[in-house]
This record gives sequence, C-alpha cells and structure tokens, in this order.
Amino acid sequence: IMIHGLIIGYIKNYEEALKLFNEFIVYIDNWAICDTVCCNLKIIKKNLSKTYPLILSYLYDQNPWIKRVGIVLLLSYYVNQEYIDDIIIECSKIELDDYYVKMAAAWLISVCYIKFPLITIKFLRFNNIDAWTHNKAIQKIRESLRVSNEEKEKLNYLKR
Repeated sequence: IMIHGLIIGYIKNYEEALKLFNEFIVYIDNWAICDTVCCNLKIIKKNLSKTYPLILSYLYDQNPWIKRVGIVLLLSYYVNQEYIDDIIIECSKIELDDYYVKMAAAWLISVCYIKFPLITIKFLRFNNIDAWTHNKAIQKIRESLRVSNEEKEKLNYLKR
C-alpha cells in the first residue's frame, strides 16, 4: 500500500495524480501510510489553489483516515501567509472524534505556531477544540527546538 501511494507522488500530470490519489485514499488505514504518502505529493505544491477545496472536503469525511489526510496535506503544503487564516478557522470546525485525527490536528496547530506564532497564539487563547487536542498542540509546540524557552513558559498558561 505504501509503495502504491508513493508511486502516485511521482506522477507529473496533476489530473492523473489527483484521480489516482482519490482512488487510493480509501486504502489508508494507519498514520505511517497517511503521513508518508501525503508528504510525497509534491504535485499539490504546484497547484495549491486548485487543490485546496478538495483538501477541505477531506476534513469533513466520515472516515477518520481521510480526515487525517486533509489535515496532513494542510500542514505539509498550506501553512503559509495565504492560507494561515483559513487553516485556523478550519481547525475550529473539524470534528475531532478520533485519536489519529486529534494528533494530526495538534501537529497542524504546532506547525502553524512555528511559522505564525501571533496568529496561532490568538487561536490557542480563544478556540473551541477539545481540551485534549488543545493541550497536545501546546505540548508539541513546547517540544519544538524552534521555540524559545520564554515562549514555552508562556504557553504553559494556556493549558486547559
């Protein structure tokens, strides 16, 4: 399954790669396949605006692995100036009902913090995500070597 997904990542034709990926994602059943394959879909980087609506649709799928695909694709390709505000909004709307979805959401929030700390800290102060995911995001941020000790101490006050 992993090799199948990785091969899709090397297809240069956008439409063909996306078609095959959409057929493939139903076979994703663990975090390793999900994360490895998603991080290898470089064709998305060249087609961000075209692919974004599809990725958002993954976030609301009933299959938790497809939901995780959407989150991992966001953190892999979309944490940038153009999409950061949308990502923060989507983080508040995703139904976090599965351990692996919650972990991916925490990871996404931590990546957002590394790249956009002011926007993300505002989100961490005022969000409606569950306490476990909120605290896990803070933990992941605090574990980063790219965050100062001073920032890490301040983040402790945001734990629930």
